Amino acid sequence: MFGIWSVGLTECPDELIHIGDGICVIKFTNTSHYCDAHRTCEREGSAHKLRLFMIGRNVGKLPNSTLENVTVHVGIHSLLGDRQGHQSEWQVSEPGYISNSLGKESNALVSRPPDHEQLIVMKHGTTKAVSSNEVSAMVICEKSEKEHHSKIGSSKFSKNHPWPLTSIFMESDNPVGCFRHLSATTALACGLK
Repeated sequence: MFGIWSVGLTECPDELIHIGDGICVIKFTNTSHYCDAHRTCEREGSAHKLRLFMIGRNVGKLPNSTLENVTVHVGIHSLLGDRQGHQSEWQVSEPGYISNSLGKESNALVSRPPDHEQLIVMKHGTTKAVSSNEVSAMVICEKSEKEHHSKIGSSKFSKNHPWPLTSIFMESDNPVGCFRHLSATTALACGLK
């Protein structure tokens, strides 16, 4: 189910390997779609008592031998942005950075702003923008150094960050993203789950 390769020696938990700068990752050889890739990292993190997330900002540190003839999901997206590319920026799904856009750092990782494509994959060592339902790819999860908050999975929502929203509700008949179905008696109760 997962592959192990050796890059350097550092203190990484069992089954995770060091790729430099204190970054520990685990590679899964099976492929999945984007949302399932996130779930794989969450499930495996729970199993290992770690906080794992889909590799994002550190994808460029993966060894070239890892990336030969494979496509890897990257935790960089524009799912919270405008689908037309207007006022849209690449964001990361890394704990502690979820509400931040990559800003100037995005130029080093992705060559252009999002324009309909809403996800990033790495293919043959190069990042590429793809649409959200386009790719089944390999999953590489990175160990987070951020502790779980008392409420797992929560991030502060700011309506007008990183760009102003005209509505806090989805304005499309075709919402795109990773959703979970939750039952609650009120919208407020749903937000507190």
